[in-house]
Amino acid sequence: MAKISGRYFYNRKPIGVSRLARDKVLSEKLFRWTEAHTGMSFLEVAKNIHSD
Repeated sequence: MAKISGRYFYNRKPIGVSRLARDKVLSEKLFRWTEAHTGMSFLEVAKNIHSD
């Protein structure tokens, strides 16, 4: 398995992560919106993945 660094790359060069992308409150809002509009629960998905 390859090591996951969590870094982002563009044209094979590392790039920074925007302030908005690091905003915890905004990311939680996006996840809630996504779950509400898709009917998909990410917590359920995570539970199903880890139950195997």
